[in-house]
Amino acid sequence: MLRDRMRRDLCDGIALSIETIMNEGPGPAPDPDGGLDRLACYPRLHGALKKLRAQWQGISRAFGSAVGEAAPAGTEGAVDFVRVVEGLRASARREIQSREALELEIRRLGDAALSQQAEIERLQARNAMAELMRQTLTEGCYELAIIGGDIDHPENELRWSDQFRNLIGYTREEFTDSWDDYQRIVNPEDYERLIQAIQDYVARADWSDAYTIEYRMRHKTRGDVWYRERGKGFVDAGGKLRYLIGAVRDISDEKRAACLHDEAISSVQEKHGRISQVIDVIKNISDQTNLLAINAAIEAARAGQAGRGFSVVAREIKTLAAESVDAARTIQKLLT
Repeated sequence: MLRDRMRRDLCDGIALSIETIMNEGPGPAPDPDGGLDRLACYPRLHGALKKLRAQWQGISRAFGSAVGEAAPAGTEGAVDFVRVVEGLRASARREIQSREALELEIRRLGDAALSQQAEIERLQARNAMAELMRQTLTEGCYELAIIGGDIDHPENELRWSDQFRNLIGYTREEFTDSWDDYQRIVNPEDYERLIQAIQDYVARADWSDAYTIEYRMRHKTRGDVWYRERGKGFVDAGGKLRYLIGAVRDISDEKRAACLHDEAISSVQEKHGRISQVIDVIKNISDQTNLLAINAAIEAARAGQAGRGFSVVAREIKTLAAESVDAARTIQKLLT
């Protein structure tokens, strides 16, 4: 009975000591022995519990340093520990949510950038198309307001359209509404002919029909370019010439095509002449061969029986010469 009681007292002392150690905070213990004096009669057990107490206090101090505050003693320490863990979890969730929101914003900005890039490319394509259309337009207009039907009146007003300026590659500042700028870009070899054509049209006093003339102007970057001008006069209430309005068109492609056509015709004519010369040579050779065949036939007839084989050869040569002449005549007919 006494032994059992001692065992129970020992177990109770150990349990009390462990509870005391677990309930202590990281700070200095109010009781240096911390309730371990009941087990002083068991030196090994007493020393082990004191070592456990010291280790527990070290863990508590380390935890309190990690969370930035000392954990209070008792069950409140466990509650604060749970709160700290929950706070860390909440911070982690907020971090994840912030990262997801950031990734979503990055994707949104990426989509917006792609959309803006697509819009930029679409506008660039439209600008390129507009530039191409501007370049393919080959007509520009002009208007000459005539005072009193006098084409040489100093107060006559000349206006060029912007499309005309685009046609010759100049800006409004570089090419003004003046005859001087116009004369400056018209080829000198064509200017007198151009002015003469306009004066003849004005002088005939019948402006129901249009005049047409082709001449060269100096493009800003392309050099001399061929243009076709078509103009028509309009009268006022008194029957006098009031306006001379015309359109100018770039015909450089037409001139280039006409030049290529002329070159092709010249080449064909040159080859035709050479072929005709060859045909004449063939005809001459055929005529000579035909004469030789006739002479050979005569000589074969004189030779009698010995010349029969030679006579057959002469006859075939004559036939070949006739066929050559016929072929040459057929080729000559095809060329004419």
